[in-house]
Amino acid sequence: MRRLRISGRQALDAAAAPQSVAVIGASSNPLKLGHLVLKTLINSGYPGRIYAINPTATSVLGVVTHPSLVSVDGPVDVAVVIVPASQLMATLQECAATQVSLVVAITSGFAEAGNDGQQLQQELEAFLKTAPFRLLGPNCEGYVVPASNTFVTFSMMTHGLRPGPVGIVGQSGAITGTVAYRLRKTGVGIRALFSTGNETDLTAVEALEWFADDVETNTVICYLEQIREPDRFIAVARRLRGLKAIVVQMPGKGEATVDSVGTHTGAIAGDDRVIDGVFEELQIVRARDHSTAVDAAAALSLGRRLKGLKVGILSVAGGLAVEASDLFEGGGFQVPRFGDLLQQRIRSSLPYFAAVRNPVDLTGAAFSSPALFRELIELVVEGTTVDAVVVIVTFSQQAAFADEIMRAARATDKPVLVVWTAPESISPAPLAAFARESFPIFDAPLRAFTGLCAIARFSGLM
Repeated sequence: MRRLRISGRQALDAAAAPQSVAVIGASSNPLKLGHLVLKTLINSGYPGRIYAINPTATSVLGVVTHPSLVSVDGPVDVAVVIVPASQLMATLQECAATQVSLVVAITSGFAEAGNDGQQLQQELEAFLKTAPFRLLGPNCEGYVVPASNTFVTFSMMTHGLRPGPVGIVGQSGAITGTVAYRLRKTGVGIRALFSTGNETDLTAVEALEWFADDVETNTVICYLEQIREPDRFIAVARRLRGLKAIVVQMPGKGEATVDSVGTHTGAIAGDDRVIDGVFEELQIVRARDHSTAVDAAAALSLGRRLKGLKVGILSVAGGLAVEASDLFEGGGFQVPRFGDLLQQRIRSSLPYFAAVRNPVDLTGAAFSSPALFRELIELVVEGTTVDAVVVIVTFSQQAAFADEIMRAARATDKPVLVVWTAPESISPAPLAAFARESFPIFDAPLRAFTGLCAIARFSGLM
């Protein structure tokens, strides 16, 4: 009996925690993608069954091989395909004869490759209309779900990713990998990453719908060269407005940009002005580059909203406090002077030479008391004086500083953004503590400013 075609949600559900993965095109050659995909899956600690498909080898990387997918004795949930484009259709016929839920086609050479590729793309599209499984790709870098140690990709940029609340989906594997890597550097973990490539079958919008219904996701980053299903995209974005944040990096309408998009994934870029208008209405954060997208999503991952644009700044360094104040005031926020009573309460905990009006310069005295950060945050967020707090720390080697800041941040519904300028080599323990909790850290005031702007857009204030 022929299997019925499953939905995108069913396929992605199966992919999130698969019991088994087959690597079709597994190779002993360390330079080939079929080797890198299998190695990445093994090294990620994936707990399920791994099947290596290679018609000539007996084993690859210690995994016993099978000559074909149909020769595997047991169910296969996910099949990742790394074969030449001319062999893909035959491979997909084998997948249709099994119980595979998701096929990940890393193979390239389709719509993005000119006339010959277009013909192959048309054959693929016709086949997939009745295929029982769903296909991610082709011309993609696969997917990653850290919580289940499922790393079905060859991208080294995904190594070391931790579980967290941010979903990533993109039509560029390089961009999605870079976004994931940079999120990890901020300490933020991800729920899942899907590289959709040419989107011959599964689309970025279907992945967005999956994240929309996933209770572990609170923010989604999308890299889109084209929105292929605009009505469907608007519907899911409208459903998420004010509930889960969406950050979209999307190229503009320059001539060179449009040309490069066509040769990259075979997409056609949309009208930039229309896109901006729709995004503003739906409170979607638009990023012109991946760095902005990362900073926006990192801040939004806190799950906080703004009720106004008043910002309190607590800094251990006067110069950084001035820099932050200038950025926020110049960017549409207010840095209000604290009232006399609040200043007096802050002053009681600081040396006489500390500045307490806002921004507050805690001076070096703060380094002797981790609890001081928590106490001052708690003071500043009381009442309606400020709507958000930015904490600036240069360095420390005590994890207690991170613990106290996070304790205060969790106790308030106002956003608390932390700027920590020292690298991991100088502050390993505090930064590790933040990362364990998937709490975002910004290494410069500008990045925190970008993040708070994103929260303001999500809150309907900008």
